Amino acid sequence: MSISEVLTDRIISGSDAKVGDYPFMVSIHCKTWNKYKHICGGSYIHADWVLTAAHCLTRPKWVKYRLYIGTLYYAPPDYNERQGTTRIPHADFVLSPAPRNDIGIIKLSYPFGDESNLAVIGLNFTYTAKTNVLALGFGATQMQDSKEVITPPIVLQKLNTTIKQHMPNSDHRTFFIGDYKNNVCYGDSGGPVLYNGTLIGVISSIGLRRSCEANYARIVKVVEYHNWIEFAINSSTYSPAIDPTILYMSLVYSQYNVLILF
Repeated sequence: MSISEVLTDRIISGSDAKVGDYPFMVSIHCKTWNKYKHICGGSYIHADWVLTAAHCLTRPKWVKYRLYIGTLYYAPPDYNERQGTTRIPHADFVLSPAPRNDIGIIKLSYPFGDESNLAVIGLNFTYTAKTNVLALGFGATQMQDSKEVITPPIVLQKLNTTIKQHMPNSDHRTFFIGDYKNNVCYGDSGGPVLYNGTLIGVISSIGLRRSCEANYARIVKVVEYHNWIEFAINSSTYSPAIDPTILYMSLVYSQYNVLILF
């Protein structure tokens, strides 16, 4: 099983979002067996860039990405769609014993114009503990038996929840949300966690057990990666002259550790 398959999350016990409420929400699709499929959420944070989880960006170089910006639907129409080009997961992302530095950005093939239904979301760099937050994502509202058979909803789901502190395998760069039968789950990875309408976290993974309904979800604190996000955006370039047979083009900077995948 791949990293992306292990960590892809979806919302349990959410409610439907409304048209126009979250114009920064992104549905990230990958092409599999000649068909594009939703794999992760994301947040539109810059004219050219989407913020998501690092593990959402680790598929092989030849896998094609599509980004649907400001969409309300799991199977979105073609408007507000861009190809994903440069992928930049954090160079220090690891999966075990617990996910660390699970944050990354992906570049749009070209920026949008003045589309009225789109908006860049502001990043919250003043982390507030023990507060109410809102998680967004596309995914099942329930699971069936131990096989976790899941069916995605038609409409974007939102979940009001509370931050949890001091969980097992936690660190200062993460916090946790969710409780029994109210949580994110397989398919929502990379999606936003909001506080007062600003982006406070990126959904990473569920906690100690695979059952989403009896677990907590690990969230990456955006405030801890402020410098990394700015440095990655400002220093990244895409060169079509690069040898296409090279799978990983890595630029590791001693201060911010940026790994660029093309």
